[in-house]
This record gives sequence, C-alpha cells and structure tokens, in this order.
Amino acid sequence: MHDATPAATPVDFSITVAPGRKRVDQGATARYTVSLGAPAGFSDEVRLSLGGATGRFSRDRVRPPASTVLTVTTSRKTVPGTYPIRVTARTEERVGRVRVMLVVTPA
Repeated sequence: MHDATPAATPVDFSITVAPGRKRVDQGATARYTVSLGAPAGFSDEVRLSLGGATGRFSRDRVRPPASTVLTVTTSRKTVPGTYPIRVTARTEERVGRVRVMLVVTPA
C-alpha cells in the first residue's frame, strides 16, 4: 500500500488599506495605511505595487505582519474627480488586491 503525502498548501496573507476613500484638494497629498497580516507560519516577503495613480510606499517589500504608508500626491492640474487606486500585494505564489478611492476636489 502506498501512502501519499499531500502537497503543502501555501499560506495566505491578508491585505487591508485604510481609509477606503480619501478626499483631498488639488495639489494635496493623500496617505493610506496598508496593513498586511498572516497566520503563524507565513514568512514570505510581500512586494507592493500601485495602479491607477502615481505614488510611493514607505516600504514596498515587507514580511507580514507589517504595515506601510502609501503616499499619493496630486498636482494643482489634477482634474477634480474620483479616482480608483489599486494596491497589489504579491508573493511568488499569491496575489492580493485592494481597491481604494481618491476624491480630488477643486483647490
């Protein structure tokens, strides 16, 4: 009789971004807190990237549990409106995505 050992399932991580909606005037800076959590046993590095806006993370590579700050700067020429921003967290085996909103109002 042959006993098969099941393949290990990669452990998931969680990603949250707060606030989910941020309002700023043209030319102002918006800051979001990106939090990554994981159950015991998770040790992979998570790489963060951004879509839908130009911005930067205080740290774009973290090992959960961890948090980082996303800073998005608008210009005086940014057209007022609501912009979806996608934050992606990626390991070699898993991808997590969160969408938040940036509302730009006239200065």
